[in-house]
Amino acid sequence: MKEIFFNYARSDNKINSEITGEPDQIISRFKSLFEEIYRRGSGIKDLSNLIFMDVNDIEDGQIVKNVLDHEIKHCSVMFSFYSPTYFESEFCYDEWRLFNNYKENDKKKRKLLIAIEVDPVSKINEDAFQEGKNWFDEITKNIHRNISSNDLRDNSNQNLTEKIKNLVENVKKHISKNKGIIENRELSSNILIIDKKIKDSIKMPEIEKQIIEENSKLKFSSKPVCIIYTGGTIGMIKVGAADELHADYLIAEHVKEIVRPLRTKLSSLPFNMHFFGMEPTIDSSNIKIEDWYKLAKIIEEQIQNYQGFVILHGTNTLAYSSSMLSFLLNDFLNVPVIFTGSEVPLTMPNSDAEHNILNAIRAAAHDSHNGPMLVPEVTVFWNTKLFRGNRVTKKYASDRTESFHSPNMHRPLGTLAQDKLNVDSSLIFRRRSLFSYNVSHRDTLIKLDAIISILLIYPEMDITFLKASEKKIDGLILLSYGPGNSPDNDEFTKLIREMILKGTIIVNVTQCPYGKVELKLFETSAVLFDLGVIDAGDMTLESAYCKLLWVLSKKRENRMLEKTIESIKNNFQKNIAGEMSVSIHTFKIGHSNTFLKNIKLKWLISDTIFGGKEINPYDIVDVFLRIEGIKLETNPELYEDEYLVLFGPPDQAPKDSTKSSKLLASFKKKIEKKNQKFDKNLEITHIFRKCFRSEDFELSFCNISETPFCFNSVQLIVYTRESIIINE
Repeated sequence: MKEIFFNYARSDNKINSEITGEPDQIISRFKSLFEEIYRRGSGIKDLSNLIFMDVNDIEDGQIVKNVLDHEIKHCSVMFSFYSPTYFESEFCYDEWRLFNNYKENDKKKRKLLIAIEVDPVSKINEDAFQEGKNWFDEITKNIHRNISSNDLRDNSNQNLTEKIKNLVENVKKHISKNKGIIENRELSSNILIIDKKIKDSIKMPEIEKQIIEENSKLKFSSKPVCIIYTGGTIGMIKVGAADELHADYLIAEHVKEIVRPLRTKLSSLPFNMHFFGMEPTIDSSNIKIEDWYKLAKIIEEQIQNYQGFVILHGTNTLAYSSSMLSFLLNDFLNVPVIFTGSEVPLTMPNSDAEHNILNAIRAAAHDSHNGPMLVPEVTVFWNTKLFRGNRVTKKYASDRTESFHSPNMHRPLGTLAQDKLNVDSSLIFRRRSLFSYNVSHRDTLIKLDAIISILLIYPEMDITFLKASEKKIDGLILLSYGPGNSPDNDEFTKLIREMILKGTIIVNVTQCPYGKVELKLFETSAVLFDLGVIDAGDMTLESAYCKLLWVLSKKRENRMLEKTIESIKNNFQKNIAGEMSVSIHTFKIGHSNTFLKNIKLKWLISDTIFGGKEINPYDIVDVFLRIEGIKLETNPELYEDEYLVLFGPPDQAPKDSTKSSKLLASFKKKIEKKNQKFDKNLEITHIFRKCFRSEDFELSFCNISETPFCFNSVQLIVYTRESIIINE
């Protein structure tokens, strides 16, 4: 069934260039231009189901009249190309009359007539029958005045192309609004249950054959929603005499067991659905890394065939799965991928499964009639809230209303109210590639092969398992106290130092559900920072684990190279898919020996610090300077001095720089004993933001007394909240 039907006199499309000098087959030329413009604007390559033009579109063995009647009944738009010859054609009249009958009987106004002049017609023959006069009046009333017969007959395509562009937009809006909802198809189904379970691809002969054979029979012509059942409580089926006290349940082996109790309500939804089951179905406690890869691979290969995806999943590891897919799909995701589950099996009284399944599917159907706003992210729908998938974690062990929450994202992406999903558009993560998706211009899906361990920090914890491990651990997550604190005893710090030297990437994640790791608050968290442990900010454990696994897997080659390690750290601390509130940019400025000594002005000036061009000063949230191992080169006792940090090179002596507009920070320190070293954390946000210009830069250091001093390292940490601009 086609969306558009061409109604015209065949003689008006005859080849006549040799006689008149006009273009050949003007209606066919119009069709070609229309399809090309439509294709560019929609990105749809196959437009074979867009326009019905003539008997060449009818398959052998089909009855012409029946096919014409069927196409006219189910099309959304009729183009009538009128001329004197057109109004003399009984075939043209019959086609128009049938379309007009359906149009007049359609209370929802889903049929649109557009008339285009091929040859001028001032009036119809006076002897014409009354219906013919009605025909003429209706056609001329719906004329598209922007396109004239002269435009159609002009050999230059330029004017016609420009005018067709506007027409295409109007037609697309009409088709999009109605999405192929056709009168008299109420008996058709909008549900397709795929018989064969999928292992790692939908591109299996049996599955593709069933989709091809049955998809055309479905009720709507828009892209369907893909629902993938993986297992979990949501699909548990009561067995025998089971009750709430006797857990005699089995996980449903086929997705049809999920659809059966929901069919009546699913059938009322204004879009098609394809239901798939994974092979094998699993309890989510048994989820493996390979299962995440399979799900991502299925979505990658089918992303252009569906308007959205819903994954029915167990709750135990749902937050891990939604986090992992947010990273695996990050390079190309432009449709919703929504996870949901339930705490009570679907077949039990008062189950939350039906509500969650139906509303997750509705949330994915953004391209349907009265559908919600597009949220092109991996999300979790639970009860009445749509959460970002990589910010969600389990709040209660078992609670139908509040099992999940996003502790460090103060509002959900969407909220269900009065049977409508209200999306907060300001929170949607805006990828630069959202509107420029191209399968051939992106990386292949990443195989996950890194080895990650998690270490919970607790009093007198046992770290012997890390010492004894024969396997090289690629990544370690420290679940630290409060804002990032951990023991600073020699045994622990030695282990961390040794692991980092061996190439292990170590990430600091707070144990607390709310808040973040903060360098500025405690010296014990700064010790980890000095060792080379990276900051996970306010990420959840689930998100940090999955992101570290993903980032390490992207850099499987040359992981031991210092350049590769720094790249991994930098990528982990960038906000990739909305998983953290801010990105963290760490600039290692180095030892004082690497600084230029300005003998005349008594300043230490850093080498040029590269990477500033990546940061917009208006995106800066916080800036900290960490100076480690400051020590006077002479050995005074009970001596106090003032230290200055300047943005850029100095232009005055230290004593004259205390009021400089480029002064980032100053601090005083009293030396209590010989060879005393000390560290300093400085918050320099306001002045740095004022001085910084998205360029490479330098920092300068001095003390007022001009006594020679040195330090082990300087690191600048800039936190940014990106204001991403979409490249359309």
